[in-house]
Amino acid sequence: MFKNFIVKECKGLFGIFRNRTDLLLAAAILAFVLLNVLKISIFNFYLMPEKTLELFGYKFTFTLFVVVMIYPLLFMFKSKIILPAFYALQSIYMLVNIGYYMYFHNYLHINEALHVFAEGFTAIRNFSAPLHPAMLLVIIDLPILIYIVRRYTGCPLLVRKARFLILVAMVLCFTGLGNIEKNNFAQKVSFKQSVKNYYEGESDIIERYGTLFNNGVTVYQNQDYSYLVNNFVYGETKTGTSKSKKHPNFVFIQVESMDSNIIDQMHNGQYVAPYLHSLIDDSIYYPYTMSYHLGGSTSDTEFSIFNSVQPLADYPSMKLANYDYANSMVKQLAGSSYSTVAFHGNVGGFFNRNRAFPSIGFERFYDINGMNLTEQGWGASDGDVFDYALSTLKETETPFFAYAITMTSHGPFTNAANYYENPLFDDITKKRVRNYYNSIAYVDEEIRQFVSEINSNFDNTYIFIIGDHTPAIHSGKYVQASYKENERYFEFVPLFVITPDQKAYRETRMAASFLDIAPTILNAARIDYEIKSDGLDLLAYPNSNKNIPFLNASFDRYSLFAKVPRTNNEADNKLATSGMSNNN
Repeated sequence: MFKNFIVKECKGLFGIFRNRTDLLLAAAILAFVLLNVLKISIFNFYLMPEKTLELFGYKFTFTLFVVVMIYPLLFMFKSKIILPAFYALQSIYMLVNIGYYMYFHNYLHINEALHVFAEGFTAIRNFSAPLHPAMLLVIIDLPILIYIVRRYTGCPLLVRKARFLILVAMVLCFTGLGNIEKNNFAQKVSFKQSVKNYYEGESDIIERYGTLFNNGVTVYQNQDYSYLVNNFVYGETKTGTSKSKKHPNFVFIQVESMDSNIIDQMHNGQYVAPYLHSLIDDSIYYPYTMSYHLGGSTSDTEFSIFNSVQPLADYPSMKLANYDYANSMVKQLAGSSYSTVAFHGNVGGFFNRNRAFPSIGFERFYDINGMNLTEQGWGASDGDVFDYALSTLKETETPFFAYAITMTSHGPFTNAANYYENPLFDDITKKRVRNYYNSIAYVDEEIRQFVSEINSNFDNTYIFIIGDHTPAIHSGKYVQASYKENERYFEFVPLFVITPDQKAYRETRMAASFLDIAPTILNAARIDYEIKSDGLDLLAYPNSNKNIPFLNASFDRYSLFAKVPRTNNEADNKLATSGMSNNN
């Protein structure tokens, strides 16, 4: 009986080789599968922190075994929609992951993507998502797919004719995967062992099993809300007592995509941000402040600043339902007779700010709709937001804590062109760099005017100006203040503190971090407070070298400061000293 079965199957298989149509279709399917394996292998290889020929060989073999076990099942369906639909989902998945990795230098997680779907869609709609030639990788097998779909009616029949060969291939692939897992176990990088060590790093899972397996682990690990909350690592308890009946005001300006190096950047002999550059000598200046830019994108800035805690790496912390923000400095200020108010030129639902900010401790939160402002590009212009904030603060009881989040300089840096154009940058050929410089030049001038108005209208006021993250510019023209070390991507932004008594200090040895903001403000407020923090009081300079925590490790502030890539202004400095510029 078994002999008859083998003979029957061999006749069916031999029939394929006698039929030219079947043979061409079989060759196309084989080529498609191999190209798909190559595409997936390169995709995962691109996301690996360590790239070696040996790892690529492993990745190709592993992917081949998995794909050969999946695609015959797809070709069995009579409907020709199944295969293109699967291909479309695969392509979208790869495009989104590549774009996310290019921008954040980190891995996208499915649960994270689902929770920030609206934000991601809005970013794509506003052309904020990064594009790169590497994304063309996802369509290398598209021409063959089109040929197969046009001839698809023969696919299910072809699978039936070759079912014995396919079954043998699937068994061999399953056996091969078993041997791979056996070797991985011997090297202590098996799936079970990698899951156990998940929070020590995801690269082992990506290298050995790919992004889909990694996402499965993430969903499993983060299915429990309490488990997510328990991942927050609060620092040591810090306390303060009320030292004055007259408490200062605080105005905090969070600048979109303001990188550390843009402060010193010159073009044609002139500073891109002349006002902010002038603050180097007229404020307390921390040039390299480490940003937390993780699972919640920009919203991680506020989350870590307000709560003085590192946000989650693979989940938008601002979207945690029922999180009580017990460690929030804003709550403590509000509980000490401070008026607390926040302004943002985007819609309040973006990253759940309209719900999170009241829980954080803000009495009032004005988004673009609450301020009744007009959208220009993506969001309201920073000038309009500052004008509204100023008029609101004039009617706000003091002391107050006011937080303004800018929008104009959001990537791809085209917002400012709707209302501002600086001819100084017209000769820059790199469009993204030119737009970035133009955006920062606009924001620089608006901040100058806003700070001037604040100083004119309010006494005893601290003004904090800080960037949220780097601009994701990778160009020889501009060197951003970021670097990657192992799996961790370090980003640095500038911090200026303008004090009521006009103190000046420039940190030249140590990096600061977002965790330092809360202790600094609470100490300066001179109120009774208790907060858990690994941060330092940045107004009590020079500080001790307390390490900065980041992704399950801690880092020496001196070392972080030393490793940041610097701006190279040699040509522009020569131009400036010679008196030559576009305005001369």
